Amino acid sequence: MKKIPFLCLSFLLAAGLATSAPAQTPSSPLKSAMDHYLNIQNALARDSMENVAANANALAALARENQIEGLPGTVAEEAAALAEARHISQAREAFKPLSRSMIACLKADPAHSGTYYEFYCRPAKASWLQTGDMAMNPYLGWRAESPTWGWASSAVEKGEFAGR
Repeated sequence: MKKIPFLCLSFLLAAGLATSAPAQTPSSPLKSAMDHYLNIQNALARDSMENVAANANALAALARENQIEGLPGTVAEEAAALAEARHISQAREAFKPLSRSMIACLKADPAHSGTYYEFYCRPAKASWLQTGDMAMNPYLGWRAESPTWGWASSAVEKGEFAGR
């Protein structure tokens, strides 16, 4: 595993990385699913529940409609469970199985476009995906002692994983 260098929170905010948006790539069902997933990841990393339920419901609908080839069948249930979370601690717990499924889907899809980084949070014992290479931990959030705490375990670039 590769350790990600840590920067202080004030530098991240000054650089505008705290609210980075998913990278723009051509529209596809997997891209739509990843956009919803990344919106959830970004909100939880900022200690926010804003639009988490809406994005989780949209992801569940995509999965139920079978619009995404290779998406694990559990994604609809996992996203629906996340949408029902009323507190950020519940949302973070529900995000764990959803992340496992989305990581598996992305690793199995050689046709996806864009670069996604897989990170691992040792305290939460869970991984997540994001577009930037600076950890934005959805399990610990910004109020944590080290909001950028996380290990980059791999990068997914155009269907190929690098790292591990």
